[in-house]
Amino acid sequence: MNESSLDIPRVWQAVCLARGRHGPRLWHRKPGRDLWKEQVEKDPEGGQLRERIREQAEALLAAPLLERVLEGRRLLAVSRECLNRVALLDFGWRLSGDDRLAGRAAREVLAVCGFPDWNPSHFLDTAEMSLAVAWALDTFGNRWAPAVRRSVEEALVRLGLDAGEANPDAWWIRATNNWGQVCHAGMTAAALVLLERDPERAARVIHRAVVHLPLSMAVYAPDGGYPEGPSYWGYGTTFNVLLIEMLENGLGTDFGLSEQEGFSKTGLYIQEMQGPTGLFFNYADGAETGYAPSVLYWFSERFGTPVTLAWIAATRRRWKGERGAGHRANGREGGSRFGLELLWLPPVRPEDEKHVQELPLDWQDRGVVPVAVFRSRWNDSEAWFVGFKAGSPSHNHGHMDAGSFVLEAYGVRWAVDLGAESYHRIESLGLSLWDRQQNSDRWRVFRLNNFSHNTLTIDGALHRVEGQARLSHFVPDPASPWAEADLTPVYASQVAQAVRRLTFLERRGLVVADHLQGLRPGACVEWGMMTRATVASEGSDLLLSQNGRRLRLMASGTPGHWEVRETDPPPAPHDSPNPGVRRVCFVARAPGSGNLAFEVRLTAG
Repeated sequence: MNESSLDIPRVWQAVCLARGRHGPRLWHRKPGRDLWKEQVEKDPEGGQLRERIREQAEALLAAPLLERVLEGRRLLAVSRECLNRVALLDFGWRLSGDDRLAGRAAREVLAVCGFPDWNPSHFLDTAEMSLAVAWALDTFGNRWAPAVRRSVEEALVRLGLDAGEANPDAWWIRATNNWGQVCHAGMTAAALVLLERDPERAARVIHRAVVHLPLSMAVYAPDGGYPEGPSYWGYGTTFNVLLIEMLENGLGTDFGLSEQEGFSKTGLYIQEMQGPTGLFFNYADGAETGYAPSVLYWFSERFGTPVTLAWIAATRRRWKGERGAGHRANGREGGSRFGLELLWLPPVRPEDEKHVQELPLDWQDRGVVPVAVFRSRWNDSEAWFVGFKAGSPSHNHGHMDAGSFVLEAYGVRWAVDLGAESYHRIESLGLSLWDRQQNSDRWRVFRLNNFSHNTLTIDGALHRVEGQARLSHFVPDPASPWAEADLTPVYASQVAQAVRRLTFLERRGLVVADHLQGLRPGACVEWGMMTRATVASEGSDLLLSQNGRRLRLMASGTPGHWEVRETDPPPAPHDSPNPGVRRVCFVARAPGSGNLAFEVRLTAG
C-alpha cells in the first residue's frame, strides 16, 4: 500500500460517517466482544480471573499516582504502567460497576496530563501514553465532570497529537519495525477519541497510519515470521492488532491492513517459536521466558489459527495468578501485560482440549530473518525441539547469531541463547548500543556478538554485519528432517564457502555438520554452544548434566579438542553476569588445503 493506493477522501468519508455515533470508539462495540464477561461469571476458572481483576483494580485505588521519572532517555516504563492501569480500571469497572474505579482513572490520566511532555524524543513513550489516555477518555470520559474531560482532551492534543505531527519526516512514520506499529496505534487512538473535536486532523492522522503501517507489516511475509524475534513479536503485533481493532470498531473498516501478506499466518509463528518447556527460541534482542501473548486468541478468532494445549495451559495459569515456565517480569512484549490480554481471552474449558489441532512438527519462515524449527511431538514437555536461524546482524535488534541454534530435550533447554542486554545499563555506560557498524560498541557486548552464540567463530573474529545468511534447504522429512544455512556472507574474506546443516536425527538426536572451504591454512575454527548444564569429559566426548538428565556431545571428522569456558564473570565490565552459564567449544585447525568438514552429534547421555 502506498500514498496513491489509499486516497485521503476514503478515510475522510469513513470519519464523516463515524461522526455523531455514540459509544466507545476504540473497542467493545463489536457484537460478542463482552462474551468474556459471561465466561468470567460462569466458568469456574474464569471466577479466579474475576477475582484477580478485582484485587488488582482495587489495589490501584491506594497506589501512588505516576510521576515523570525517566530511565535514561526513556519514559517508557511510566507510559506502559499508565496503559496497564487504565486497562485494569476499565475491566474492573465493567465487571463491578464500581464508580470509584472511574474516578481513579480520572486521577491517573490527570496526573500524566500534567507532565510537561510525554518524552517525544523517544516517541514510543508518547505513543503508549497517548493510547493510555485515549483509552481512559473513551471508556470513562462521559462519566467525568466536563472540566476534567476538557482538560484531558486538551492534554491529549498538546502532548500527543501535536507531538506526533511536529515533524512530518520523523523516522517512525515510515518505520519497518515495531516502532511503526506502536507509534501509529497510539496516534490513531488519540485521533479517534478526538474525532468530533477535529475530524480533519483525525482523517489526516489515520490516513498516515494506514498508508505507512504496511511498511512494518511487510516483515510478516511470506510465512508470518517476525525478524525481531518472539519477544518483539508480542510487542509489535499486539499494537498492530489494537490498531486494526480500533479502525474496525471506530470506522467500520481496517482499510485492508489485516489482508497484508503473511499476517494471517503469524499466529502459527509465535507458537512454533515456543519449545516444549515453555521457553521461546529467543533470537535477536529477546528473552527465552515470557508469558505467551494473548493476542494469539485474536488470530484464532479472526483467521482460525489453532491454539495449542500449551497456550491454553499458560492462559489458565494466568487466570490463577501462577507463574509457569514462560513467566518474565519485565514485560518487554506488549501482549504480556495483564490488562491488555483481557481484550482477547476466549472461553477456555477443559472439554475444548480434545478439539485442539496439532501444528506442524517442522516449520520454516522464509522472511528476511529465516528460521526453521523441528520437534518430536506437540503437547509433551519432554519432547525434543530444535530452533535454527540464518539472517544478519544488520537487522533491527539483530545479534551476530547466524547459524545459531537452541535445543531442548527431556524437559531441559541444553543449548541456550543469553538474550538481550539491558538497554539502559549499556547506554548509561556511554556505549553506543544502536550503532550497527562493523566496529561499533554494540559488538563489544558479549550477549550480542558471535562469541556468545551457538555458531562458528573463525580466528576469533566478529561476524560481518553486512552479511546475510540464508536457509538454502529445508527438508521436513518424517524421520530425520534437516535444514541447511549458507553462512558464507557472515564470514566474508575468511572463507570461500561456509555451510551448516542441522539434521534432527530420527527426531531424538541432533547432528550439526559444518563444511568450510577456502580457509587460511592453520586458521582456528571454534564450534561453540552456550549451556546451563554441568560439563564432564568422558573419553573424547563431553557429557552434559542438568535436572537429572544427560546429553552427550561427540565431535568427528577432523582432529580437535573440547574446551569448557565459564561466562561468569563475563568478559568485560560492561557485560551483564551470566550465572550458571558456560560455553563448550570444539576447536579445530584448518589443514593446508583450507577445507574443513566436521560434525558434532548431540544425543541422549
